[in-house]
Amino acid sequence: MEQSVQPNPWRILRENITTAGLNVNNLAIGQRFRIGEALLEVTMVCTPCNQMEHIRPRLRKELWGRRGMLCRVLEGGIIRPGELIEKLP
Repeated sequence: MEQSVQPNPWRILRENITTAGLNVNNLAIGQRFRIGEALLEVTMVCTPCNQMEHIRPRLRKELWGRRGMLCRVLEGGIIRPGELIEKLP
């Protein structure tokens, strides 16, 4: 299945990347991947916090267990919508 970056209109959540075709909850801590020019590394699970309730009541509960991962940038670069996500060994 092809994995790509999707446009993210929900910047209020402070997420920079939304994916399609990639279950980020299955990524291991330390997993590295390249998107466009950038090299990223998964650092921790991103569990829904109370900030979600400010956006919409019950949103935290809706997102529980399927939110995503926090990553650090190892090599900066431009990432554009539609770019492929390359998982690295």
